[in-house]
Amino acid sequence: MAFLEKELTTETGLKKVVATHHVPTRMNYPEQYKSSVLNEAFAVELFELIEKTTPEAWIYGHSHSNTPDFEIGNTRMLTNQLGYVKYGEQSKFSENKYIIL
Repeated sequence: MAFLEKELTTETGLKKVVATHHVPTRMNYPEQYKSSVLNEAFAVELFELIEKTTPEAWIYGHSHSNTPDFEIGNTRMLTNQLGYVKYGEQSKFSENKYIIL
């Protein structure tokens, strides 16, 4: 986490985008997993870091479930997960999704 915070707080004059495998917040977490005992393996609560460092966008995965885009402060939180096709998790995946920075 120290590396990520250092990079996000270093002024470069460029837009910053973070891409992580793990879900960076339990806000907007998929309903079907909210009470799971396995949540610690899928998500970590980084709300304060995101709000403090304000990257342009944070792209994440790992839950195999797509939720609508949302914002933490000025940061766009985005996901577009294919999931396991054999379990039908791909229904909300969009092969045409993109972001403009």
